[in-house]
Amino acid sequence: RPLRVGQSVSSALAVSLAGFCITVLLLFVFKQVIINDYEQKSKLFVTYYYYLIPLVASMLIFNVFDVYARLHYDSVTGTFLSQFLLRFNNLLATLLYVFGWIDFRQFMIIWTIGFSVPTFIIIAKAIREDTFSLRPDFDFLRQSKLLLPMLKFCSFSVVASMSSQVVLYIDKIMITDLLDLSAVGVYSTAALFGTVIAMPMVAMQKIAGTIVADAWKNNDRATIAKIYRKSCLIQLFAGFWVFLGVCANLHNIFQFIPNDYEAGKMVIVWIGISKVIDMAMGINSTILNTSKYYYADTIFFIIISFATVGLNVWLIPSFGIVGAAVGASIAVFMFNLFRYLLLFYLFGFQPFNYKNLLLILFGIGCFLVVTQLPILTGSKLMVILDMLYRSLILTAIFVGGFFVSKFSEEFNNQCLTIYNRLKKTLTTVF
Repeated sequence: RPLRVGQSVSSALAVSLAGFCITVLLLFVFKQVIINDYEQKSKLFVTYYYYLIPLVASMLIFNVFDVYARLHYDSVTGTFLSQFLLRFNNLLATLLYVFGWIDFRQFMIIWTIGFSVPTFIIIAKAIREDTFSLRPDFDFLRQSKLLLPMLKFCSFSVVASMSSQVVLYIDKIMITDLLDLSAVGVYSTAALFGTVIAMPMVAMQKIAGTIVADAWKNNDRATIAKIYRKSCLIQLFAGFWVFLGVCANLHNIFQFIPNDYEAGKMVIVWIGISKVIDMAMGINSTILNTSKYYYADTIFFIIISFATVGLNVWLIPSFGIVGAAVGASIAVFMFNLFRYLLLFYLFGFQPFNYKNLLLILFGIGCFLVVTQLPILTGSKLMVILDMLYRSLILTAIFVGGFFVSKFSEEFNNQCLTIYNRLKKTLTTVF
């Protein structure tokens, strides 16, 4: 029942807040140890050390309520708030600082508050739906059949979460340690383009999670295999399209970025490759994490964590931030290869066919065509025009070719639906 679900989420919130309190306590106890480690190479981190507390609290509470929304088959709210609204706030704060309208301290305040806004919105939505209760419900712990499986699942989930954070952030930490904070700034800025490329994947995985879980409950492997196969093709198409657009406009992008960031050009390429690989593998993590073999992902995360550290120790001293990006790409490929092989071995899932390979070859061909186009130089307006016409031509060829080839029936049907609606609207207006 909805109310019971709300009470269960309240229980998750209570447990999460207990963990948060322990974390805050550790931040106070080990403050000097942490500061001593970053005092020379990351003075800004030391100055804004206590900003960690509201940041962690906002992200923690948001994630709990995002899970609650997805349990009600609402993946749009959380995706919009975290992928659009939050980034819009960060962009706004950055522009205010760049144009000198605020100082850095005010920038940090606005940036930190920005993380709390999505949290308050998603909480308000849950309360408005009148299905959320602040009364925790731990009745399920009294059921002996659920207690041990829940403890096992939670234990593996905690380890997997910790390992995933290592994989996500170890490159930045090691760049700070092996290089300096300015290198982290260049790397982080370049890595943001990878986030843009991966946005379609985030939305799809949130949507697919509940559907795949229901299919496992009904032992409907055919549905899972079908979703898996379609997700690989559609995510490859979406991710490759954005990646090709970014690569085709690298010369334009760096017209708006200071020369100090020029070293981030190849970082964008390698991080982009890692995101395309991740997206091309579809919803493998969702399928594995909702199956009875969910613990395998934890084992993979632990292996990849050590592999990532080793790759960074080897590559960063020799190749700098580009080495970190190459290491991240190798780690992502290994991780997804493990998942693919396991799903194939356990369930016989084979999501790839000739269409995936043809799409990659076609995309490379489109990119080569676009690189032959003349470059418009001169003013910033000419740079923008070059970016627009280059992107439009790439889109027309790549998306048009995907549509004409009829690789995806769902994609074609959606395009036709949008076309008919637009045609009907224009007919009505004119």
